[in-house]
Amino acid sequence: MLEFIKSEYQNQILEGIEKNFLISKTNPKGIITYANDLFCKISGYTREELLGKPHNIVRHPDMPKTVFKELWETIKDKKQPWTGIIKNRTKQGGHYWVTANIFPIFSSENPEEIVEYISIRKEITEQMDGYEKDQLFSSLYEILNLYYRTNDLKQTLEFSLEKILKFSWLEVESKAGIMLWKEEKKALELFVYKGVGPSLVEMCSLVPLGRCLCGRAAQKRSILFKDCVDEEHDNRPAGITPHGHYNIPLMYKGKLLGVLFLYLEEHHKKRPIEEEFLNILGQTLGSIIYKDQLEKDLQNVLSKNQLIINFIKTYSSRNTFSYVREKILKEKDFLYKIESQQIISQKYLYLMFLDIVGFTKLSENLPTHKIVELLNQLFTPIVNIIYRYQGDIDKFIGDAIFSFYDNPVYCLNAGLEILKIVQDPIYNPYKIQVRIGIHAGTVVQANLGNNLRRDFTLIGDAVNTTQRIERAAFPNSILTSKEFLKNINNFNKNSYKISKPMLLKAKNKSEIIPVFAISLINQPLPNLLHNER
Repeated sequence: MLEFIKSEYQNQILEGIEKNFLISKTNPKGIITYANDLFCKISGYTREELLGKPHNIVRHPDMPKTVFKELWETIKDKKQPWTGIIKNRTKQGGHYWVTANIFPIFSSENPEEIVEYISIRKEITEQMDGYEKDQLFSSLYEILNLYYRTNDLKQTLEFSLEKILKFSWLEVESKAGIMLWKEEKKALELFVYKGVGPSLVEMCSLVPLGRCLCGRAAQKRSILFKDCVDEEHDNRPAGITPHGHYNIPLMYKGKLLGVLFLYLEEHHKKRPIEEEFLNILGQTLGSIIYKDQLEKDLQNVLSKNQLIINFIKTYSSRNTFSYVREKILKEKDFLYKIESQQIISQKYLYLMFLDIVGFTKLSENLPTHKIVELLNQLFTPIVNIIYRYQGDIDKFIGDAIFSFYDNPVYCLNAGLEILKIVQDPIYNPYKIQVRIGIHAGTVVQANLGNNLRRDFTLIGDAVNTTQRIERAAFPNSILTSKEFLKNINNFNKNSYKISKPMLLKAKNKSEIIPVFAISLINQPLPNLLHNER
């Protein structure tokens, strides 16, 4: 009774296996001797079409031959069961995935003799198709993510090569490289590489379009496959060994960006999954190179624009530059509007004219280049002082500087600092003297000129008066108007001294101008006006 129950139970198990697993048997040479119904159904072959045929009738070209090499070493040489995942091909050219368990069956008379192999397989097509795509896109995501994280093209492409060479299902040798297309040279330039020798690096540092396999792939803009070294392999570095190649153009939006080359074993069989992946990889790497080039081009444009901006900023007053920049940012049509404007702004400001004493005589005794050198040597610290005290320079007038300020104390302090600099032999080895005139009043910033040449400059009676005051000052002193001094509440007698009021009858001015002379505490104080005005 127990034996009957056991027998019935075993039969149910066997029936369940037959219904749910693909089962086949082969002789020791791999010729099919048995195929169950599910194997026939999934593969699309009839039993008659399978029996007597090699089991590799269902081998899919996507499967690396290394898998089957390991399989036969395990079941035939080691005489042990083998378990693994295999992609098979259907009669109609489709595919299906299985987990395979293959067992060697030994002779009852000789335990060392294999008489047949039994394969029991479970279909997992749906799961593996998803996994295969996930693995592919996961790798591409890692490459893309690295670039967007580091913004380093070379590091990203080197990582890409490492990743590609580690793909277990991609049968490539551990040699690869990426060349970038150089439009100006009409050639490919070797950029990153792995596993190749110095002779190849030297020979293939620059490959013209159409030359060798990389140049031909670039010219055709399609994947070039070779299973051996043939006549199209123009570049043959020293020590070359038999091999095959995949040469993949890196493209984006129809634009050639470079070529990826991969080494293969000689007589490698091209597989659809390889080309499918390499096409996607080529587009991915192409998009990365394209983005990198765009960013570099943009950076070059920005750098050039910044040079232009810095140039304009240097050759215009801070006030003008800030005003125009702010207006452009706020008003798109500002540049068109400003052409019709004559008065840009009106403001009460503190004005300073600085002029070199005896410049004409100095010019007669020195060569021109030496005069420019001396002026810049002295003007450099003076300009720094003006900006440090938040002043602005309206213009340079030959050997004179016209500056203006919003704060009267800053204006006066700037003048006093300039007097100190003039006495410093480091900045003023020729002991050049200066006159400084300071005044305050309402001025307008006018837009002078036309669309061919314009100038934003300060205009008004206060500007003319400041210049007249400067002409009446003694060398190395400041002459300031009463209008200016009324804006300063506290005089720092420890820093400078101030004269009694004097009256200036300036040239072409109808009114008398009350003025005061100001000097450093250690300098003599003029108590009269300079005759030349």
